[in-house]
Amino acid sequence: MGDVAASGGYYIAAPADTIVAEPGTITGSIGVIGGKYSFKGLYEKLGIHKEILKRGEHADFYTDYGDYPLTEKAIVQKQIQEIYDDFIEKVALGRTGLTVEDVDRLGRGRIWSGRQAKENGLVDELGGLSLAIAIARERAGLGEKSVEIVEFPKKTWMSELLNTLGFPFVSLWEGFVTPNSFENSDMEDRGVGTKSRLQFITQYGGLSTTARLLNIVRKHRLFLLMPYHITVGN
Repeated sequence: MGDVAASGGYYIAAPADTIVAEPGTITGSIGVIGGKYSFKGLYEKLGIHKEILKRGEHADFYTDYGDYPLTEKAIVQKQIQEIYDDFIEKVALGRTGLTVEDVDRLGRGRIWSGRQAKENGLVDELGGLSLAIAIARERAGLGEKSVEIVEFPKKTWMSELLNTLGFPFVSLWEGFVTPNSFENSDMEDRGVGTKSRLQFITQYGGLSTTARLLNIVRKHRLFLLMPYHITVGN
């Protein structure tokens, strides 16, 4: 486990035969929270009124225009308790020597350092990736054979480039930019015109420069880039 293995992170790790954590890994947070936001007071301050028409007693269960009534609070609490019980049961099943009661005592949202987690049985070994690989190699009977580390999701040249350029919406761009992204034929095939694509690029942060760079980098492995660009408008 890396810097943080809390809640869902520990849920994933719990069934492992051996759990390795750094001494400072934030571990645990075995717990569940639930609820909703109520913006009724804010709406009233803004002069906004909502009228809710519903069919069924709990049809407006998740509305943001009011708190849960007592009956629905009980429903939410029951759901949270069921999920929490399942959580601690799965951890106990994966952690030899810990009962459900033990996990509950260590759980309830508490967090531990990796060192503390080893002391209380939530972690088996203290170390990093190298130790985890060594343990996995030994269990697989690979001896001293070299191993290949495969990262998921796999990184692409585009994600690396966009990260370098400081553009966070990598997955969105990978869907928008292809080798023919700026040709009418490709756009028409997807039912989206070139003009609308370029409008999208320009609208979200003036990204037309980034789009041009993507086209350039597809054709040239190396290029020189000035620290500024010139835009001529009407």
